[in-house]
Amino acid sequence: MSREIIIKKEFPKMVEETALFILENSPQNAKQFIEGINPKLDEIVKNPLIYPKDPNFNSKTGLYRFSLYMRNWKILFKVMQNLIVFLGIVHTSRHPKEIKKLRTTKYK
Repeated sequence: MSREIIIKKEFPKMVEETALFILENSPQNAKQFIEGINPKLDEIVKNPLIYPKDPNFNSKTGLYRFSLYMRNWKILFKVMQNLIVFLGIVHTSRHPKEIKKLRTTKYK
């Protein structure tokens, strides 16, 4: 099944901010983070339904899912019949209220 892919405008900024944060302690990990993000997104697009539902989003339909990235980061995305929306990337220790702010019905 082919789905349209939308990357929320905040997503690239979150990736950049995360890479800069990692860079403060580990240039090598920051480089790995940047180089691996697009292949990881491609992996998600190929089979988005294999990823678990995010427990921070109460949704009967299980639209909101996540993929762990480099052990400590969650790539959050929304899967619908004809659409995948990449919402953001957050540290796994982020408070659930902060993660819930990524919930959306605006896709562009």
